[in-house]
Amino acid sequence: MNAIKIKRIILADMSLVTADITTAAQAKALIDSVIAAAAATPATAIEITNVHQDTWQITESEATVDSYRNDLDGSIYRRDATPGDLGIQFTMGEYSEQIKVGVRGGATITKGGTDADKDTVIGYKGDAASTTIEKAAFCLTQDGYWFIYPKTKIVANTAETDKAAALAVKGYPSKPAGGLHTEYNINSALIG
Repeated sequence: MNAIKIKRIILADMSLVTADITTAAQAKALIDSVIAAAAATPATAIEITNVHQDTWQITESEATVDSYRNDLDGSIYRRDATPGDLGIQFTMGEYSEQIKVGVRGGATITKGGTDADKDTVIGYKGDAASTTIEKAAFCLTQDGYWFIYPKTKIVANTAETDKAAALAVKGYPSKPAGGLHTEYNINSALIG
């Protein structure tokens, strides 16, 4: 597995991931349902359409190991290890107001009125206060690996990237309920 660069990112409602992935058929069905939701129901799943060059990363900090020594002879008699934190991050150079709502909270502003175009989105509104956004993150690399994080806290903020305002997004996966794992890596070439 190489996991070379990013090809596709979908942030979906966590309710779409309902069971542990144990077979190729389950993996394919889940991925296909998330892709379909992103195409049809933006409230359920949003596809990120722009990732600014060289900002995509999957990170995992190193584990912390604490050693305890016996004062009598200096030997180590016990070690505790705390795993490192997983994370994903990327910056969007272009994005719609709907995508911004999906990763940052807030709401869209519509044209309003009584004309046929009254629901046309003309802007975004939000508060500086932190909004808790939790999504299932589906990240496909260019060499065909899906990195799936069923429960991911999403934090987004405005950032300056190459002399333009962008939206920096970080995802912090954590252990979901219901027997799911924190992370799944699926080779798309092997699931049909």
